[in-house]
Amino acid sequence: MVIGEAIGSTDVAIIGGGPGGYTAAIKCAQEGKKVTVVDRESVGGICLHHGCIPTKALIHAADMVQESKKAAEYGVSFSGISVDFKKTQEWKRNIIKKLDNGVRGLFKHYGITLLKAEAFFEESNKLSLHPLDENEHLEINALEFKKCIIATGSRERMIPGIEVDGESILTSTHAIELETLPESVLVIGGGYIGIELSQMMAKLGVKVTIVEALPRILNLLDEEFSSIVQKNVEAFGGTVFASAKVEKVEKKDGKVSTTFNKDGKSQTVVTDKVIVAIGRVPNAEQLHLDTTKVQLDEHGFIKIDKKMQTTDPRIFAIGDVAGGAMLAHKAAFEAKIAAEVIAGKSSAFDNLVPFAIFSDPEIAGVGLNETQAKEQGLSYKVKKFNSSTSGKSQIMGDKGSFFKVIYEENGTIHGLHICGARASDMIGEAVLAMEMGATIEDLSLIIHPHPTLVEGYGELADLALGKPTNSL
Repeated sequence: MVIGEAIGSTDVAIIGGGPGGYTAAIKCAQEGKKVTVVDRESVGGICLHHGCIPTKALIHAADMVQESKKAAEYGVSFSGISVDFKKTQEWKRNIIKKLDNGVRGLFKHYGITLLKAEAFFEESNKLSLHPLDENEHLEINALEFKKCIIATGSRERMIPGIEVDGESILTSTHAIELETLPESVLVIGGGYIGIELSQMMAKLGVKVTIVEALPRILNLLDEEFSSIVQKNVEAFGGTVFASAKVEKVEKKDGKVSTTFNKDGKSQTVVTDKVIVAIGRVPNAEQLHLDTTKVQLDEHGFIKIDKKMQTTDPRIFAIGDVAGGAMLAHKAAFEAKIAAEVIAGKSSAFDNLVPFAIFSDPEIAGVGLNETQAKEQGLSYKVKKFNSSTSGKSQIMGDKGSFFKVIYEENGTIHGLHICGARASDMIGEAVLAMEMGATIEDLSLIIHPHPTLVEGYGELADLALGKPTNSL
C-alpha cells in the first residue's frame, strides 16, 4: 500500500461513462450491485458530447436549410433565410446539457457514484485514480473492485506528419465546435464521419472538397449506396477525389494547402480549414493493462469473448475499445450482457448489429451486404425496390431511394438495407425480422400502413416473391 493512499471499494468499477459505460452502470445497479463510474469528462462520452448527438443536431439544422430551398416545389416560399451558427451551436449544446443531466439523474436514482478522474490498473482488482488537474483533490486515489468493466471508447486516428492544431487543421471533434463556418474546407476521409460532416457543411454554404484514399467514399457499402451519396455531395457543390493519397498539409497566410496524389499526379487544394476524419483507434494503452491478465489483439483492441469477458476473469470490456463495429448502440447492448454475466446470469452476445449513416440520403442496414455475401460464397439472390416511386416518397421529394434485400431461394434473409429519407428510423423492422428468423414470405404477410415509407418492406418482399403490386 502506498503511504497516504485513500482507498475506496465497489462491487463494479466502470472506466468510461459513454453509452456503454453508463448503460453498464445502470444495469449493474439494477442487479443490486454497488457501482462506481470513473470518467475524464462527464456521462455520455464521445457520443453525447462530441459525436452522435452534436453531429446529428447540426445535420438536422443543415437539413432545415436544404428543405427550405426545396419548398418552392410545394408552393411554399421563404425569404431572407440566414444561419446564425453561434445560435445553432447554443441550441446544440442545450440538447447535450439536457441529456447529460438526464443520465446524471438516473445515476442519482440508482445510487451510482461518478468520479471525474484518470483511472489505470494497479492490479487485477484495483484502480489507481488521478485528478485531471493538479489543483483538484480526490477523496480517494485508489479503488478496489470485485469486477471491472472497461468502456474507454476510442479517439480520432491521426495521420503521421500532419499536425492537428484545432484551429486550421481539425479533427471531427474540433469541427463540430466551430462558432463560425469557414468559406471552404477539405475533408481527409470519405467514411461515414467525413461524409456526414461534409454534407452538413455543404448544405450550410461551405465549399467542400473530400479526399479519400480508397477507390470510393463509403467504401464498405455496396457501390450503389456510395454512388448516390457522392452525387448528392456534388449536387451540394462539393468535390470528391477518390483513390487519392494525401502527401502533405501546410499552413500558409491563414489558409491550409493540401497536396495529394491522384492518378500519379500531384494536385493541391487551398482551403480555410482541413478536417482529418480517417477513422478511430481504441483507448486502451493508457490503462496499464500490463498489470493485469488482459490481452490486446494485433490492432490494439481488448480481446473479449461473447460474455464480454477479457482474458482476466475479473475484467470485462465493451464498446469501441473491444473492437467490432464502433457504434454506440452496440456498446450499450454489450453493457447489458456484461452486467447480466456479472450478476451470475447466463448471457452472451449473439445479436445482429444494425448501422445508420446520416448522410444525404440516409443509409441504414443490418446483416450482410452483397459484397460480403459474395465473399462468403453464399448462394444468394438480390432484389431492389425503387421506393422513390411510392406515394410518401414522392410527397417528401425523396429521389433515388431504394430497399435492397440479400436472401436465399428458400426465403432466408441474409441482409436488408435502405437508402433514403429516414432510413435510420426504418431499419428497426429489418432487425426485428432477421432476429426473429422471418423469411421473405413472412415480410410479405405483414400489413404496413399506407402511405408511409415503411411500406417499402412489403413491396420489396412481394417483388422478391415475383408478385409485386406497385413495381415491375
